[in-house]
This record gives sequence, C-alpha cells and structure tokens, in this order.
Amino acid sequence: MCPQTAHHVLNAFKEGELERDNNDVLFLHVNGVKKPVPFYSLDVIISVGYRVYSKRGTAFRIWARKIIKDYLVKGYAINDRIRKDQIVELRQLVQVAGRAISNQGVPETVESQDLLNVVVNLINQQNV
Repeated sequence: MCPQTAHHVLNAFKEGELERDNNDVLFLHVNGVKKPVPFYSLDVIISVGYRVYSKRGTAFRIWARKIIKDYLVKGYAINDRIRKDQIVELRQLVQVAGRAISNQGVPETVESQDLLNVVVNLINQQNV
C-alpha cells in the first residue's frame, strides 16, 4: 500500500466517514508478488477515490459518477465491453444459423425469411 493511500484510508476512519468494523483491509497473497496485497472493501475504494487529487483520481470520479447516474436514471448500468462482445457473438450465431438453415434445404416461407431478416436487421443496428 502506498503511503498516500494509507493516509487517505486512515483519515476516512478518523473522520468517521467509514467504520472500521465493516471495512477491514484484507491482505491477500498473490502469485508472483512477495508481499501480501491489500484488498479493500468497495466503501474504502470509493472513499479514497474521492479524496485523491490526481489524473487517476479524476478518472475514477468521472467513471463513478457515470455508473451512479446510470443506476439512478435507468435503474441499471451496462458494461459496454461485454455488450459489444455479446453482439459480436450474436452476429456470428445468426450467420451460422442462417448457413445451417440454407444447407439443410428447408423450404423457405415468407414468414421464416421475414423473421430472419428482422433478426439480422436488429443485430446490424447495434453500434459495435
């Protein structure tokens, strides 16, 4: 733990912002690291993130504000990286399904072709 982080954590406890009982720092042993690594509760991370004045602290506050706003406005937050990965996988699945249907010689109906077109169009409208 760097001295600045320890200073901010101790001040958060001293000032009564956090309770020690619910926010004990755990020290985990990580492969390839000689000293145990501190593992903080989410409350401690947020508290320190709002105390640190640096580019990294600012980036944290911007990220936290966006996530909190999403939860308050939408009721949920979306991990964009995971969403993009899922859309790519869905596109691949639709392509495979479309090829499988074509190769099986299943007679096409207007309804089945329309349904496939709707699915393909919905997937293609996603911004990835």
